[in-house]
Amino acid sequence: MRGAKLMVLRALRAAGLSRAVAASPWRRRRLSILCYHGISLQDEHEWNPGLFLAPNVFRRRMEYLHRGGYAVLPLADALRRLGDGTLPPKAVAITFDDGFHDFRVQAFPILKAHSFPATVYQTTYYSDYNRPVFRLICGLMLHRGRGRAYPGKGWNGDPLDLCAPGSVDIELAKLDRFARDNNLSGRDKDALAEQLAGCLGQDWNAILESRVMRLLEPSSIRELAEQGIDFQLHTHRHLTPRAEQAFRKELDDNQARLNEYLGIRPSHFCYPSGVHHRDYPDWLRRWGAESAVTCHFGLARQDHDRMLLPRFLDMNFTTDEEFDAWLTGVVEFLPRRTYQAIEPDAEPSA
Repeated sequence: MRGAKLMVLRALRAAGLSRAVAASPWRRRRLSILCYHGISLQDEHEWNPGLFLAPNVFRRRMEYLHRGGYAVLPLADALRRLGDGTLPPKAVAITFDDGFHDFRVQAFPILKAHSFPATVYQTTYYSDYNRPVFRLICGLMLHRGRGRAYPGKGWNGDPLDLCAPGSVDIELAKLDRFARDNNLSGRDKDALAEQLAGCLGQDWNAILESRVMRLLEPSSIRELAEQGIDFQLHTHRHLTPRAEQAFRKELDDNQARLNEYLGIRPSHFCYPSGVHHRDYPDWLRRWGAESAVTCHFGLARQDHDRMLLPRFLDMNFTTDEEFDAWLTGVVEFLPRRTYQAIEPDAEPSA
C-alpha cells in the first residue's frame, strides 16, 4: 500500500498538482505543524528512526522549506492567525518534543541558518536531573549490543542473549517492568543503566560524555531562549495521569520549572507520546492552557479543538514525497490510516 501511495504522490508532483494545492486558498486556511523529537548525535536514528532523525535528513527538510518559500511562523503567532483567518500562504510551524540536548547541537544551528522559529515542548524532570533518560539509553545500549550473547549473568541475574530477533525489545520491556514494579527513582534507574552498560561491555563514562539521550539542562534552555527559541509545556515527568489533580500537578511542576529557568509562564501544551484521553481537553482549558498538540497526523484547521491539534510527525524513514505531500496538503485528499504515537519516549519518576 505504501509503495502504491508513493507512486501516486510522485505522479501528483510531476503533474504540478502538489504545487497547485500548496498555493490554493484551501491550503491557506490550514497550518502544517511539523513535529520532531531528536536529531541524532551518533546512531540514535538507527535504533529508533521514528523518534530520531539523522542530521542530514533534518538539514534536507529545512532546505526544502526554504526553497519552497514556506512561511515558517512562531507557534503562538501561527495559531492566532489560524484562528482569525490571516495565515500567509503555505504556513508552517516547527515543534520539537521533549527537549533533547541534541536540539542545541544539531537542530538549532540549522534553524538559525534559515532564520526559522521553533517551539520546544520541554519536559523538565530530566533537565533538573541531567542524566541520560533511562528507557532511551537502555534501548540504545541494547541495540548497540544486539547479535551477541553475553557471558555470565545479565543485569537481572538471568542470561543476556541478544541474538534472537526481537530480543532487544524483550529485554527493554523487562527493564521497564523492573523499574516500574520496584518504583525506582531517577538515581536508581541511572545506576541500573550503568549496570547494563557493564553487562554489555560498553563504556558508561564515554556515553555520559557524549550527552546522548540527555535533555537540555537549564543553562542551555536559557541560552536558547535568549536566541529566540520558544519553550512550552510537556509535563514535568513526561506522564499523563488519569486523575485530574495529578495531571494538573504535572502541568504546575512543568510550568514552575520553566518559570524558574526563564521567568515565563508558558501555556501551550504537547501531550507526552501523543497520549490523551477524553477528559484532558477540558482539564487543560480549566487549567488555563491556550493550545495542545497531539501526534495525530493532519493539517490544523480553524474549526479544530485547540486542545486536540494535529501535526505531522516527521521520521527518518519518511520519504521526500511524503514530506512534500504533508507540506502542500495534497495528502489530505488521499486515503490514509490514522496514526498516533504509542511508545513513550520517557517515563521518569521523581
